[in-house]
Amino acid sequence: MTGILKGDCGCDSKNQNQHELARYLSESIFNNRPYSDISLEILGQEYYLHRVILCRSPYFKSLLSDQWKDNINVKNKITIGIDDENITSEAVNLALRTLYGDTMT
Repeated sequence: MTGILKGDCGCDSKNQNQHELARYLSESIFNNRPYSDISLEILGQEYYLHRVILCRSPYFKSLLSDQWKDNINVKNKITIGIDDENITSEAVNLALRTLYGDTMT
């Protein structure tokens, strides 16, 4: 309480909590099948993910909207075709991990 009265906003602890949450999301639930509610197949790789996290991206938010619900099969799986040979599975993995808070450090 004294720290708050002196103007201590707790920013360091807030940043630490955010870092811990990002690490947890990236390490514990990214591509973790038991807790996922959607799977994506991209470039032959299947990812077990979470709609709430994917919706951070406008692309996935649109893809998961009711407007495109026909893209999602009965098993909550979406296959995404990528025709650009410059996009690799490593790049897709990195982009998805970034949505989960991975800072690539």
